Amino acid sequence: MGLVRLWLVLLMAASLSIACSRGGDDGDDPTATTNPPSPTLTTAVDVATASSTPIEATATLTSTPEASATAPIRPAATTAPTVTATSTDALDAEVSLELVTQGFSEIQSYDEVAFGFIVENPDGVNAVVNSEYTVTVYDGDVELESDSGYLDYVLPGQRLGVGGSIFIPEGRDADSIVIELTAGEAVSPDLDPGFSVTGITYYPDSLFPSATAVISTSADYPLQDFEVFAVGYDEAGSIIGGGYTFVSFILPGGSTGVEVNLSSVDEPARVELYPVVTSLTVYGINDPSFDNALPLEIVQDGFGVSSFEGELGWGFIAENPNTDLAAETTAYQVTAYAADNTVLGVYSSYISLLLPGERLGLGGSFYVPSGKAAERLEFEILGRYFSETLLQAGVLTSSGAAFVADEFSPQVTGTIINSVTRDLSAVEVYALAYDADGQIIGGGFTFVDMIEAEGQADVEMTIAVGEDPAMVELFATVSSLSDIE
Repeated sequence: MGLVRLWLVLLMAASLSIACSRGGDDGDDPTATTNPPSPTLTTAVDVATASSTPIEATATLTSTPEASATAPIRPAATTAPTVTATSTDALDAEVSLELVTQGFSEIQSYDEVAFGFIVENPDGVNAVVNSEYTVTVYDGDVELESDSGYLDYVLPGQRLGVGGSIFIPEGRDADSIVIELTAGEAVSPDLDPGFSVTGITYYPDSLFPSATAVISTSADYPLQDFEVFAVGYDEAGSIIGGGYTFVSFILPGGSTGVEVNLSSVDEPARVELYPVVTSLTVYGINDPSFDNALPLEIVQDGFGVSSFEGELGWGFIAENPNTDLAAETTAYQVTAYAADNTVLGVYSSYISLLLPGERLGLGGSFYVPSGKAAERLEFEILGRYFSETLLQAGVLTSSGAAFVADEFSPQVTGTIINSVTRDLSAVEVYALAYDADGQIIGGGFTFVDMIEAEGQADVEMTIAVGEDPAMVELFATVSSLSDIE
């Protein structure tokens, strides 16, 4: 059983190698709380346990080309991050974060050690950047395995938690863990993310239990690629596990859902979530590229409940209002909320390319916890990288979109037409389903391996939809601007 879980975890990690990675066959699923000087950035709650989530809810969240940010790969701690901030000679001194508490539990059937620890910045005036931590698991005096990472930006006086898990050799038992902290540098605290966390909810699952919540920010600029750690506690208040994820963005002054896979030997009685600024967050704030670009827009969105328990089919149409700028690797997020505003699930991915003036539909599906119903889905989009181009929308068009009803695998078929004088490979194709009132009620995704220059290709894909749609529509795009210029 341990090998099965490890294989699944590694499979999920492999699908997330880079933001623009590709994967999956046709129809498959390829792709805190206070501001300084307050000392904490977390919200803790007594966990209201929800019913178990189907395995698909975490392993295959959607029929979209990129993988969810809820199961990220942590970058290997082989090179120090490059967080920089305004500093003076008086701030050159190293500062070591202080270890407040730690704990772990061993899930023996999986050969997994789940851990969590709390650190604090002892400097009440300066932020600390580029601190490294190492977690080492021991069986007596024998070192079994270790893991390391960076805390890129810790606010003055801030107390934050770190969580995760480490797989150890089969047949060994973990007696203890040791947390080592490498000093960072003191800098002026010019960045204030203003994070807050509400509505933490724990969902048990035999393979991938998770905690969800709503994260908000008071910052007046987008915050990209920040990390969220989870730390789980038992009834006695001891740490028994943790986890982490990366959130691709949060809009200025906005809120977004987060879902963190959390490992522990038993269900936690209480969970804390800690949003943490990373070096990529700082890079995104300081990146001046195309500050004049108009923001991308979502012009329509919707969802429907499919015939499969817990599955939602969703779709939205994104528009690039810029007349001479193409948007590449645009981030988007889909969050499912229950009637009580708790988060049921989160999907995060990327739009490979939006040409100037283009409207592109995207669709997919994911699962919510068993026995839960989604009251609403919220869709968010952030244009991250723009390139100048003379190309306009209409490079790829579609014709003959048709719905094929099936009790178990409804499909959409049609044709994608390539208008440029070069072959196009790995073309992403999306389907949207509409009801009689023109509302989006489902979606799907597939790839086309190759469309010849000025040629066309027939497509078919599975679509998640609860009722026979009145109309279906196909959209297509390529992986980068260089593919068609």
